[in-house]
Amino acid sequence: MTPIKIANSPRYKTKLCVPGSSQKMIAKALSLSADQIILDLEDSVLDADKSVARENIEAIATSNGKPKAIRINSLHTSHFKHDAAFLNELADCYEQLVLPKIDTREMLEECIREFPQMTAFEVQIETSLGLVNVAEIASHPRVNALSFGPLDFLASVGVPIVSSNLWGDEIHQLLRHALMQIIIAGHAHHKYVYDGPTVILEDQSLISSTTTARNLGADGKWLIHPDQIELCTAIFNEEIGQDLDVSGMHGGSERISGQMVDIASLRIAKNREN
Repeated sequence: MTPIKIANSPRYKTKLCVPGSSQKMIAKALSLSADQIILDLEDSVLDADKSVARENIEAIATSNGKPKAIRINSLHTSHFKHDAAFLNELADCYEQLVLPKIDTREMLEECIREFPQMTAFEVQIETSLGLVNVAEIASHPRVNALSFGPLDFLASVGVPIVSSNLWGDEIHQLLRHALMQIIIAGHAHHKYVYDGPTVILEDQSLISSTTTARNLGADGKWLIHPDQIELCTAIFNEEIGQDLDVSGMHGGSERISGQMVDIASLRIAKNREN
């Protein structure tokens, strides 16, 4: 099987996730500047509203040209088979499917078997077991992106504090560690990697988490509120302050601004161009 090449798949710096059950929120999202809209059938939709969400998504997916992904329900829920049957009728109307709470490559393959061969998948790493197996998951040829689910991940490792306002440095360090592992595994297999959403809606938290994700090498970030789009876009697009200018280098080793730099520095600099 030929792997999906990352160069042939677009990179999205901002991915806005909206509940499929809300026509109002979907309509607003489609008018905004987020690079991609993720229409959600999973955690943001109550069980009683799953059918309504599918109806709303069908109407939007077949009528609006903005780049869209659809997040389905987890394999081990009663909703997965309903989602699969529904989405197989819409196979040409969305860019990719988002698979939540994937723990193993075997679980991934069980999901993928339900969909047409050309379907592209973004896989969410949201559990401790998923993080342990992230390299095997990332290596699958039908996967073109990974994304981090921080809240479910914290629940899976036993963190007892719900309010992110009360998270200490140790929890933020844990989240950075997990995101780094996902980025390393994803990029090792030439897949995009997206940071998960920031649930605190004040600017400083978004600035901090988005800057960290960008500096660690994430390709973009999930968002859950329209007010987050402009700031997240600006952070991923901004020049890195006081970074070394190596544009005049062509190889070898040189001293620039008190540092010895070589061709590896040029490779890092190229990341600013993408």
